[in-house]
Amino acid sequence: MAVNLLKYGIGRARPLYFNDYGVLSLHPFAMDARFAGFPSGHATTMGAVFGVLLLLFPRRWHIALALTALIASTRVFVGAHYPSDTVAGFGLGLAFAIAAGLVFARLGFIFRRPSSTRPVPKRTFRLLSSSGSLARRSREQLSADRP
Repeated sequence: MAVNLLKYGIGRARPLYFNDYGVLSLHPFAMDARFAGFPSGHATTMGAVFGVLLLLFPRRWHIALALTALIASTRVFVGAHYPSDTVAGFGLGLAFAIAAGLVFARLGFIFRRPSSTRPVPKRTFRLLSSSGSLARRSREQLSADRP
């Protein structure tokens, strides 16, 4: 939502229309897809994905960064955005993901906040169940509840 408000509020022309409008052509609130280039929505999503992966798997940050940056950069390769559009979008998504992680840590949801400033996943939080699937545990609980 925020990225769409920025896109249409700024109104930067996409690279496809460079000959018609130039690189710094701004048409705020034109509400036209031709002027929705900055920031890149796809790159914003990849920045948010990187932020989540960074918080959940901090030791593997380089793999997550390489993968998400590669995907975000495809928007430049296909001519949909300028490089600055993707960099700004990636940074915006990353900032929102880190901010959400900080809020979650403050609320005690998924993350805890140790002496460092980076939220750390709680030990009780697991992405994959180590004691079996949820469906099996639900069946066992149902059978235990029956008289």
